[in-house]
Amino acid sequence: MALDKEFAKRAEEKSVCPTKEIGGDLNYFTRDRMSEPFARAAFALQPFQMSDVVQTPFGVHLILVTDRKPGIEVKFDEAKDQVRQLYCERLRDAIVAKYKPKAQISIAPALVAQPAPAK
Repeated sequence: MALDKEFAKRAEEKSVCPTKEIGGDLNYFTRDRMSEPFARAAFALQPFQMSDVVQTPFGVHLILVTDRKPGIEVKFDEAKDQVRQLYCERLRDAIVAKYKPKAQISIAPALVAQPAPAK
């Protein structure tokens, strides 16, 4: 059985991902649409290569690349808002990761609004 068919069969049987019903097929995607560990692994593979186990915030994955398309050149002015957003997300994640282990979170009971005095 071809590797892609076997992969699809196993994904349908074993995966908990919503794509299991279509054999785990994510179709074509750009790097920015995936979490970085997943994107790094996927874009390092050539067609019909399969990754080792990849851990992401969404779980563990096996990736089989079946095809690749060349990217298109994008001018910085066209992408700068997207670059800024991605940078801000990564900066936020780094700050949260740094301070989360030391954080002390307390939840105060909600204040109940008192009715205004009658006139």
